[in-house]
Amino acid sequence: MMLYLIWQCLKCGYALVAKDPPAKCPDCGAPREEFVLIEED
Repeated sequence: MMLYLIWQCLKCGYALVAKDPPAKCPDCGAPREEFVLIEED
């Protein structure tokens, strides 16, 4: 069973489903530290 997490950028609101947050936001370029975990699936 694979666990997926939903990460959201605090700067622009970009959200993605991944195991880990990206190194930087693909939308606004914010660093990984700006991502928060919102939900587990």
